[in-house]
Amino acid sequence: MTVADQTRAFAAMMLCGACTGAAYDFLALLRKNAFCAAAADLLLGLFLAAGVVGTGLLLGCDPFRLYTLLGVCLGFVIYMLSLGTIVRFLASAFIKLSKKVTK
Repeated sequence: MTVADQTRAFAAMMLCGACTGAAYDFLALLRKNAFCAAAADLLLGLFLAAGVVGTGLLLGCDPFRLYTLLGVCLGFVIYMLSLGTIVRFLASAFIKLSKKVTK
């Protein structure tokens, strides 16, 4: 595998990690009790595994290399520190607002 192919795989896995971060924020709505939190975490794991394997198949590379797994982690961290912060702030503000409306 050439360096250009490895860079392309790394970038694709970063995008996969960012999508996993978005799925994490979406599944946070399901985390009401211990059972639902465990189910949400299992769904997140399945989503991540399917995303990594699917991306590896589309790129025609072995997705279980260190640089691809680091790409997923880096994409997840970048999402959480940038867009994820905004999403979580807006979600908490919306939940507070909806609680005021229902009272």
